[in-house]
Amino acid sequence: MKLETLTPVHIGDGEEIIPWEYAVENKYIKIYTPEKIVSQLREKFYGDKLRNLLLELRNEVREYGFSKSLGEFLRERNINLEENYRVETRVPLKNRTDYKGIKSFIKSGKDVYIPGSEVKGALRTIFIFGVVYEEIERKNFFLYNRLKKIIEDALEKSYQNPGGRRDAWKEADEKISALIFRDNREDAKYDIFKAVYVSDSENKDPSECLYVDAVKLIGSSRRFFEPHELLKEGTEFNISIRIDENIKKALKKVSENPYVDYLTLENLKEFSREFHRFLYDVESSFFSRKGLEVNRLNKVKEALGNGNFILRIGKHQGFLSLTIMLMFYINKRLEGFYRKVYKSVVQRAGKEMNKTRKLTSENKPLGWVILK
Repeated sequence: MKLETLTPVHIGDGEEIIPWEYAVENKYIKIYTPEKIVSQLREKFYGDKLRNLLLELRNEVREYGFSKSLGEFLRERNINLEENYRVETRVPLKNRTDYKGIKSFIKSGKDVYIPGSEVKGALRTIFIFGVVYEEIERKNFFLYNRLKKIIEDALEKSYQNPGGRRDAWKEADEKISALIFRDNREDAKYDIFKAVYVSDSENKDPSECLYVDAVKLIGSSRRFFEPHELLKEGTEFNISIRIDENIKKALKKVSENPYVDYLTLENLKEFSREFHRFLYDVESSFFSRKGLEVNRLNKVKEALGNGNFILRIGKHQGFLSLTIMLMFYINKRLEGFYRKVYKSVVQRAGKEMNKTRKLTSENKPLGWVILK
């Protein structure tokens, strides 16, 4: 299969590219690694000259911190070094009091890739949604009430112990996963997604597919400026997704999980269309109320209209993308219940129970992709 990005995507590796690892040159940013910086300096200089240069570099890092960059240090001394890679930057990177570094995209060595676990996690979310949606359409209120009870218990725990909110919702998430994927069994070997294999994607040169832009917070008085390495729209990766029918049969035999039969690529595609159709409606409605013209959402709408297999991956997707709370959001009878959950989970919740509040500086949402 191919995975194509409809909007920018950021899958982080938990690291930041600090100013002493990059140089800004016109509209491009050149990225270095500390090892390569030292290695190249040793190739160009030696003896006292090298020793003094490394001491100057160390001292300036200590004195200036993040208010100065490697690029400035090199320009002042007329030194040219070969970068690991360079990418376009669409946001000024001069006022470094606003941020510490650039959130880096996950890589294998130097190259960019999409982890299979990221795609599989998104498939798990839409599978839970799809199963619950289908069962409720069939008037299976036994399942619905069990889910509601799990969430009500988490709400009660979060009220009783505000400091333990995260643990309460983590426990609720695990209970819901156990209910759907393992028929309430504790052992993970009974998880029906054991039958789903998603490979890591191929590797790509970051210079070809990444750029740097800032992520901003919509509708908040808080100053929020976070530069990220982002995948460009229209970037394609080869990726393999398959479902092992033999494992499915074995799991059905030993666990009698009623939802094993739902696990087909056709159903995952259908669940995805249903999930993301609702998600798109919520997201576009929110930004419309804010008077924002959001770039690339028309591409999402077009892809949904064409029946494409859509997923949302990476960071800054928003609360509804990452949970099955969309099920409660779209149910008018449970709107009040959803508001309680949202306020409990999202500690900086505003008056409006919005989908997401983050866009790039170019007003693009993050994380929308197509599986072909």
